[in-house]
Amino acid sequence: MKLFLTFFLTIFLCLQYPVYSQLGFCDGNSGEPIFTESFGTGTNIGPPLPVGTTTYQYVTGEPQDGQYTISSNSGFFDWHNTGDLTAGDTNGKMLIVNADFTSGEFFRISVSGLCQGTSYEFSAWVLNLLPISGCGGNGIPINVGFEIWDSTDTILLAAGDTGPVGGTVTPVWNQHGLVFQTQAGQTEVILKMINNGQGGCGNDLAIDDIVFKSCGDSVDITDSSNSNVFYGCTTSLSSLELTANPDFSVFQTHAYQWQTSTNGVSWSDISSANNQTHTVNPIEGTAFYRVKVAEDAVNLQNDLCNVLSDIFELTIEAPPNPPTSDGDVTNCGSNGVALSVSVPNNVLVNWFDAPSGGSLIETNATSFVTTVEGTYYAEAVTALAGCISTTRTLVTFFRLTPPNGENISISFCEGSNILLQSDIPNIVSYNWSTGETNSEISVSTQGSYSVLMINTDGCEITSEFEVTQIDAPNPPVSLGDVALCNDNSAALEVEASPNTAINWYSQPTGGTLLQSDSFTYNTNIEGTYYAEAISLDGCNSLNRTAVNFTRIEPPNGTTTTVEFCEGSSVGLNVNTTNFTSYNWSTGETSPEINVDAPGNYFVDVVNEDGCEIRFEFELLEIGIPQAPVSLGDIVECNGDARILSVEVPAGITVNWYDSELNGNLIAENTTSLTVNLAGIYYAEAITLIGNCSSITRTAVNFSRLDPLDFSDETIYFCEGSETLLSVDVENNISYQLE
Repeated sequence: MKLFLTFFLTIFLCLQYPVYSQLGFCDGNSGEPIFTESFGTGTNIGPPLPVGTTTYQYVTGEPQDGQYTISSNSGFFDWHNTGDLTAGDTNGKMLIVNADFTSGEFFRISVSGLCQGTSYEFSAWVLNLLPISGCGGNGIPINVGFEIWDSTDTILLAAGDTGPVGGTVTPVWNQHGLVFQTQAGQTEVILKMINNGQGGCGNDLAIDDIVFKSCGDSVDITDSSNSNVFYGCTTSLSSLELTANPDFSVFQTHAYQWQTSTNGVSWSDISSANNQTHTVNPIEGTAFYRVKVAEDAVNLQNDLCNVLSDIFELTIEAPPNPPTSDGDVTNCGSNGVALSVSVPNNVLVNWFDAPSGGSLIETNATSFVTTVEGTYYAEAVTALAGCISTTRTLVTFFRLTPPNGENISISFCEGSNILLQSDIPNIVSYNWSTGETNSEISVSTQGSYSVLMINTDGCEITSEFEVTQIDAPNPPVSLGDVALCNDNSAALEVEASPNTAINWYSQPTGGTLLQSDSFTYNTNIEGTYYAEAISLDGCNSLNRTAVNFTRIEPPNGTTTTVEFCEGSSVGLNVNTTNFTSYNWSTGETSPEINVDAPGNYFVDVVNEDGCEIRFEFELLEIGIPQAPVSLGDIVECNGDARILSVEVPAGITVNWYDSELNGNLIAENTTSLTVNLAGIYYAEAITLIGNCSSITRTAVNFSRLDPLDFSDETIYFCEGSETLLSVDVENNISYQLE
């Protein structure tokens, strides 16, 4: 472990409190520093000490044995990493020394400008930088010796050492000092620091704030009452004698120079004030006195050779103005009241029962409480000197009779709140039976309430309230939502209980009042509206009834093509039951019309929602077809089915009937008919467009004949010859020999 010596420039507030060694400090009064070494400030390393200050080698990194450096922190090896001790420094530096294994001197400086035959105090702060855990807990303690020599380095004026100082858990600074006296003709001394520690792991230290001060007696100043502070009044003090009291701890003889100050900071000598005592003639205000003390009068003008006494403070005050009354007080009942006055800071108040003399009632208070009616007198007294105002201020207390409270009956509507408040003036506090303390309260429950009030005169007054609830009316009943189209205006309607009015609003609660006292609200703006019932008592229903108005988009109409047969008529309608009116292009207003001419027709209808819709019709006239052309009757005798056929032009189909007029439909949409039964069948031409029928039907006959009955006949012919076979039948069509 390395040994080092460090001088810090700022007090590191996290350190433990400094521990003072007993090498020796001034037993009397040390003066202002006449020499200080704190090794500068800055974050850089160095600079090195002047030549001749140390025999150790300067380095800018970690100091090894017999080396030193100057830095603002001690973060080398595993030492405590801390800052310097000097108050007010920023980045204060320190001398870091790694002591040599050989004991001996490691630091010396000369201090000049001293006074001969004068006592001085040397001091320095020392820190062991090795943590207690360093070196396995066996670190070598530091041990530094201090020596003061004369300027010839031949006469030792004072010496002492720290003794062994072990490692600590946190950095701990220790202050060490020596007291010495210069001899005749001596104005300069040499300070030496000696390493008394052993070589090895440990013996690492830091030193800061090397200070030399003059050392003299401790001197205080007292007055005739043996006090070091005096407070008096301009009306009672003309002069005051002060005495300097040295303790003879250092000086054998004493020379004095009295000084005065108006602020305790800037001081000036008092001419010819060189005795141990000094008489002052006080004037209003504060003055401070001290005395410079030296063993020889010649040293009074050299601050390196004298000491300063403690400070004596002298304050002279004029009588204060009488207090300012905060006003007379009126109160009633038996309560106590506070009478008060105002005074500046550092002025007290005493209360009496008479404008002068009398009995003291209260002390050191700007106010006091009394229950006794009457006039009281306040006297101002300065806090420091006790100077009394020349007059007293009177404050009067009047006792009043309390006024009567109120008895109020009030009602409110169910679901709402009622505000309770008293009309009695000048009330300063309220205490309601509900526990509330506001000037007014809001309640929503019927019952009895009371309030205890106190007015500006302190009178207690009680008012009573009897609160009754009025039941709210039932909300209105909607007569139905409304849906309309186009720009039609809607009439929204509700019904309500008798003796109830209706108000309409834009919102279910709050909102804008749209209309009052009407069961109907007319609007052309789509939305939801809210009806509220109001009773004759002015109470509103707890809820509002919503009525919706919906603006409907008119439905689209249709265009229909209608074919009809030449010479006939056709009925036009829109096949809907929810229309309320019809307006045909023909001028008719019935739901259905008949037309017998081709062309374009339309109807404008209005549905139950008030929407107007147009339906259009295109009428096409279809010509009457000619009757089909028969492809011939059919005769059949063998019982087989046969096909009857007709011909029609393109675009024409055929329906088959069993009668020339009307009759039964046998087959449709076919030009041929398969039949088994004999008879006449009728073909009617039908247009494929318009389904128009021919005026007449074409008859096609199907005849079924009975087979011919031939008798059996045996005919003989000769072999090798022919014979003739014949039948005699009329209308034979064909023959077949079997």
